[in-house]
Amino acid sequence: MSADKHFLTATKSCNPGQYDHVPKEVDHTGQISKDIGNLFSSDDFTDVKLIVDGEIFHVHKIILACRSEYFRALFFSGLSESQSFEVELKDINGKSFYYLLMYIYTGKLNLLDIKEDAILDLLGLAHQFNFVQLETALSEFLKASLTHNNIALVYNLATAYSLSSLCSTCLEFLDRNASKILESVLNTSQQQQPISAANSIEPQHLQPHQQQVSLVSSASAGFLSLSRQALVQLISRDSFFADECQIFNAVRAWCLARPPNELTPDEARSIYACLRLELISLSDLLHTVRPSGQISPDALLDAIQEKNARKDCELRYRGILLPEENLATIRHGAQVTKGECRVVLLDGDTVNYDLDRGFTRHPIDDKNGCIVVKLGQPSIINLLRLLLWDKDTRSYSYYIEVSINETDWVQVIDHRAYLCRSWQELYFPERVVRYIRIVGTHNTVNRVFHCVALEAFYTRRQFVLTDGLITPEENVATVAKSACVIEGVSRLRNALINGDTKNYDWDSGYTCHQLGNGAIVVQLSQPYYIGSMQLLLWDLDQRAYSYTVDTSCDQTHWDRVWDASRTPCRSWQVITFSPRPVVFVRIIGTMNTANEVFHVVHFQCPCEPQALRDHLARQPPPLQQQQQQAGLPAASGTSAAATVAAATYEGDGASSVEALADQADGPASRSSSLVSFGHGRSGGAAAAATAMAASAAPSGSQQQQQQQYDGHPSWATAKPGSTE
Repeated sequence: MSADKHFLTATKSCNPGQYDHVPKEVDHTGQISKDIGNLFSSDDFTDVKLIVDGEIFHVHKIILACRSEYFRALFFSGLSESQSFEVELKDINGKSFYYLLMYIYTGKLNLLDIKEDAILDLLGLAHQFNFVQLETALSEFLKASLTHNNIALVYNLATAYSLSSLCSTCLEFLDRNASKILESVLNTSQQQQPISAANSIEPQHLQPHQQQVSLVSSASAGFLSLSRQALVQLISRDSFFADECQIFNAVRAWCLARPPNELTPDEARSIYACLRLELISLSDLLHTVRPSGQISPDALLDAIQEKNARKDCELRYRGILLPEENLATIRHGAQVTKGECRVVLLDGDTVNYDLDRGFTRHPIDDKNGCIVVKLGQPSIINLLRLLLWDKDTRSYSYYIEVSINETDWVQVIDHRAYLCRSWQELYFPERVVRYIRIVGTHNTVNRVFHCVALEAFYTRRQFVLTDGLITPEENVATVAKSACVIEGVSRLRNALINGDTKNYDWDSGYTCHQLGNGAIVVQLSQPYYIGSMQLLLWDLDQRAYSYTVDTSCDQTHWDRVWDASRTPCRSWQVITFSPRPVVFVRIIGTMNTANEVFHVVHFQCPCEPQALRDHLARQPPPLQQQQQQAGLPAASGTSAAATVAAATYEGDGASSVEALADQADGPASRSSSLVSFGHGRSGGAAAAATAMAASAAPSGSQQQQQQQYDGHPSWATAKPGSTE
């Protein structure tokens, strides 16, 4: 202990409470910042004069050098300027440099008090002198300040300085306002002469800031002031949605507005090559594009041939892009054009529906039966969310097609071979869509297809598709993902997939079935491409279980993916197998060392990434090699994949089923009646409940079990219903 600390400790021991309010740390950084900031408005102690745009700024070398690598090199690197008391900085606006100095000295700026042209100029200075935090703050401010007047210059600067976030926001603004901007451009080009070379917009290092500033205040410049790089990037986007002939006229106006010798013929041709002439009507090609002389006859003929020879769905259409926004709404102009009870599909109500109302439908046996939704405008989408009627245990099969003109259709989802229920989350490669057609092909209860809601999005969320199916990395066997337990016995129907892996005991928190009779079956809401699973066997004593796992897409044809029927297993199980489409998972218990019932507390698929990595890391090297050859990732990977590995028993040292049986309690009996649930099999419920009565509890005496069951509600049965 230092002498000072010893003194304070000794003093406190003599005078308890006297030093309770003594500060343990001194922090006067705020005062230091204020004192240094005061130097900004004072000439005291200055040691160099900066001449900027005719103005003289008296500054302190050491402060500028501490804040900027540029000034550190300028004043202390041995250059001639470092020996001079007067330095001139060229091609910099004096007013904007004043604000930069204020930031250097104080670290503060009130952007609302600075004119727009100075902010744009200040952005260039922040980039030039490498003030990254200031550059970011100015970019965020400009994102919220975009207008038709300044968008061209802000976009040019963002492109020139590689400010990706600001550039992306500018492009989204241009996309959303494409038609209005182009209309303004065409009106402007008819009223004004081509802009002069002095008004050509170029980045900071190519043109003085004063020339850029003169343009931002002029709404007439707009689109015409874009740099060539920015123009090409803009018109090449699928999301720059406007009439193609209008885009052609705007590009032509931009080219004509270039000063002499600025744009070479080859550069002009490369710009026109970004246009999609095949989207322009034949009439406009002949009467607008051809007379302009900007497009060669061969290019015109190629466009006409492509328009006639290719399917409409194969053309490079443009569409609006509104990320994470549902476009299948009345607000966006969407409407249902085919199907019965059309009004409710797009009303946004996903709660109030029953046997008689709240859904749109079509007869499955009708050859032309379908539900068609027309979006308000051609739109770029890559995600559809569909709510199938789910007030009972029925399942549906269907497929979805999209079109731009309701003539040529492209199938994006094919779930005809699968049984699906409730919410469907359907990803596909992004494309421009105007019409969405849903065709139901099967209903497990009757011959009508029922759809409660449809949503259409463009999402930036990452997703992986394998053979058109989602390969999930998160657990999809959850109630939130519309999965359900359709066979098995439990106090709560979906206890197996409710995510609770802690609250279970002798009496509750698990799902079970009688050995030799029945199974535990989980249905996912839709087909997923799955290669792993994870389950928690009841483990509050030292018993062990054996089991098998099967998967299916239609609940008729089953594939065995895991066989631990001869292996003692307990607690957490990681299951890996050859990845495949999965809708149904059937878990069949084959052995319990304590009684005649198989108990599972929790199930999920795919396996948690970390649990899968840990599982693979525990495998012996030969098995790891087999897994990798079968398509499994290395232990550091995150996705599920394929092999069959031996289930492991991590018990207390018992090495055989017989030894475990000696340690476990014997079979327990129960007088309480249990009710199982099945997929449309209400007749089997009573028989299963009767069979379970003798040995359903995990363990314990009959008296114990009866005491535990006193006061508990009866186990409920879910009863299937019908919409028709």
